[in-house]
Amino acid sequence: MSTFRFIEKSLVVLCVIGLFLKFSSGAGGGLLLLLSMSLLAVLYLFFAGFYFRVERFRFSTSVFPGITGLFLAIGCISILFKLMYWPGSALLLLAGVAGTAFVMSYATYRRNRSAEDEKKR
Repeated sequence: MSTFRFIEKSLVVLCVIGLFLKFSSGAGGGLLLLLSMSLLAVLYLFFAGFYFRVERFRFSTSVFPGITGLFLAIGCISILFKLMYWPGSALLLLAGVAGTAFVMSYATYRRNRSAEDEKKR
């Protein structure tokens, strides 16, 4: 799990460097931003399921971590589309944010419900 965090933080740092280069008209800023955001989306899509299956998320079923990773990946790609001024970014951003909000609210509900069930025991 620490490897996941290290890779995630490294890619976020590369995203920030790419943003700085892109908006300061530096060479390679768009390419660095494209590569780092795409790799971050792939990381979330394929490996978020393993990250969200730890014991602290007792409510996680086999489907929930995959859905969480999918919506996090859609969010990363939609932010990339918005920063690169590509068409279709508004709809993609709406889908990513709405899906992530739904998943996180469901996770909060299930966590509170499982905490109440443990108190009753």
